[in-house]
Amino acid sequence: MGRGSAHIVDPDTGEIIDAYIFVGVMTYSQYAYVEAFINEKQRAWITAHVHMYEYFGGVAKILVSDNCKTAIVHNGGWNSSATKNCHC
Repeated sequence: MGRGSAHIVDPDTGEIIDAYIFVGVMTYSQYAYVEAFINEKQRAWITAHVHMYEYFGGVAKILVSDNCKTAIVHNGGWNSSATKNCHC
């Protein structure tokens, strides 16, 4: 997820909150799924993936994550270390 210029407006207070954007793309079809979250915590990251796969109607055989800290502890190219809950 990345911080973009998107915002979420709280319907109760009218407060404008910065949004973190999750984007998932199916490699060959280039179908995209986009959702905004108020944080980049693990719960939001997993929720984004669940919603993405529901939207696509299934799961991909392989998931390639970007360099987000929610999933990757250390980026060493092909020797990257994933978090304990992510086996990317």
